[in-house]
Amino acid sequence: MTRLYVLHGLMGTADTHFAPQLSALAADFTFVPIDLPGHGFTTEPASDDYLQQATDAIRERMAQEGPGWILGLSLGATLAMQLALDPPVELEGVIVTGYSPFIPEAMEPLMHEQRDYFLNIDQHAPDIALQFEQLHGPTWKTTARAVLDLMTFRFPTMTETMLQSITLPVVIMNGTNENYEVDAAAFVTAHVPNVTALPIEGAGHTANLDQPERFNELLRKMRQSVLST
Repeated sequence: MTRLYVLHGLMGTADTHFAPQLSALAADFTFVPIDLPGHGFTTEPASDDYLQQATDAIRERMAQEGPGWILGLSLGATLAMQLALDPPVELEGVIVTGYSPFIPEAMEPLMHEQRDYFLNIDQHAPDIALQFEQLHGPTWKTTARAVLDLMTFRFPTMTETMLQSITLPVVIMNGTNENYEVDAAAFVTAHVPNVTALPIEGAGHTANLDQPERFNELLRKMRQSVLST
């Protein structure tokens, strides 16, 4: 059975961000849910060099568990693509959703606004701040800052040359509601040598949560074709 390492997004966990997949596809895949540093059940606090820390943690887990694919959402997708550039021996391919290889210039102000909002969310939405503390513990703000600083100020952009150098199979399953994610999927498809694009109609940034039945259906089909080769 295909092993899928599951990588969540900012302020989520593998269980919360992939609940519709972990439950519905348990008979189809061997899931290895990974809570990234500073998130959920992990005991490793987030550090300033979050990209290196998180990819190191994933490599270590893969060395323990064995060969498989990565299924990543948003932050998790960014980490998955970084690993595809310099893959551990256990990595067989990556599936990404909510992914862009770059931050469009027009979106940079929005990224700064998002950072400021999240870091002051206890003022804007105290109920959400409480949920974050319950889910990630009292150091959740340190985690949020580490990830938001990475995604806002040091985003790991993937150039055409970098994408062309990826030898592993890549499956991109972005939603169609956000134009920048449609453009991102087209860019990835144009440059990664071994790529499959599976757009999720009627879905936004979290396509696996927005349209779980369609997303799961496509994952099952992928298991029978690309993931089994």
